Amino acid sequence: MLSIARLFAVAMLGCLLAFPAGAEDAAGDIGGDHYAAGQTATASAPVAGDAFLAGYDVAITAPVTGNAHAAGVNVGIRAAVDADLYGAGYAITLDAPVRGSATLFGTSITLGATGQIGRNARLYGGKVHVDGPILGSALIGAETLTLNGPITGDLVFTGRNISFGANARVSGRLTLETASAVTVPERVASADRVSATLLPPEARASDPPSVGVPPSPTLGLGQALPWWLALWIIGAIALALMPKLRPVLEADAGHGTWRKLGWGISAFAATIGAMPLLAITIVGLLLVPFALVFAALLLIVAHALGGYLIAFRLLSGWRAPDNLVRRLAVLALGVLSVGLIGLLPVIGWIVGLLVTSYGLGSVIIATLPHKPVPTILATATA
Repeated sequence: MLSIARLFAVAMLGCLLAFPAGAEDAAGDIGGDHYAAGQTATASAPVAGDAFLAGYDVAITAPVTGNAHAAGVNVGIRAAVDADLYGAGYAITLDAPVRGSATLFGTSITLGATGQIGRNARLYGGKVHVDGPILGSALIGAETLTLNGPITGDLVFTGRNISFGANARVSGRLTLETASAVTVPERVASADRVSATLLPPEARASDPPSVGVPPSPTLGLGQALPWWLALWIIGAIALALMPKLRPVLEADAGHGTWRKLGWGISAFAATIGAMPLLAITIVGLLLVPFALVFAALLLIVAHALGGYLIAFRLLSGWRAPDNLVRRLAVLALGVLSVGLIGLLPVIGWIVGLLVTSYGLGSVIIATLPHKPVPTILATATA
């Protein structure tokens, strides 16, 4: 669950950082970790720790010793990653070895012939093309999968269609859920290791299964603690990668609360309401799963920022946080406080919704050149 949350974090940071027009590229190193965001975000020098990249064009061109997190429109991994890789984007290309596992979301995902995934692969996309080897097992959900490389472990594929190239091999079990019958060549996997199932008619018109989201904090304290930790990680990355937006959010914390809730609820409703409209077109229908992932990312980051801003406002009268360490402590307090309230029956989910709307509205207002009050709220307060 935490791996998915980390991916959510970098994916939504790319979206948030894209709000201000003409945003400048920013990069820096903290404790051996490398952070970069903007139009072009790169890791062009060796990274001793983890790499966090978010932007339009994202590239890793130097070795990363730790984990790599990359989110953008075009994502290219062209240097080795010693640990795990988490990526989200429109077009993702992996042309270098990843010694750990890889979790990738994208419209187009390509594992090139010079690429390699050392452990397990989790690939979710419109079109997935695999030329390089996967040394563990693979879970792939896609509109179409072209397999032209060896998989040492098992392969589980759910999607519309799969095709096999000359170099395709599956050493473990091959489990298929497709819209039409698939013939698996003996050279790919022997018949006794193949299990094929046709998707039900109502599922054949849809894309890959939706990605699971972290469990709701209302499920219990034991399940909530990892979720709170994931929220703290998301908020920490946001604070580190938004040096220009953060002061604006903090300065305006506690002011215009109803206005922020209005913007946040409106944006929330517009995001959810856009899904049926997107689904009524053939092209839009293919984008619905990715739009759902985007909406989930948006709400998760908004929830983390909402908790931070509320705690920041409450503590600013006592001692305003003036460095990153204190801000991280305030973030932890905000996440924990909101999370504990969220455990309460009946009102817990309402509080969570309000905090998410507040965080979303705060970001929207902070990125507007002028801060107009939504018409519906202006009328209500007139």
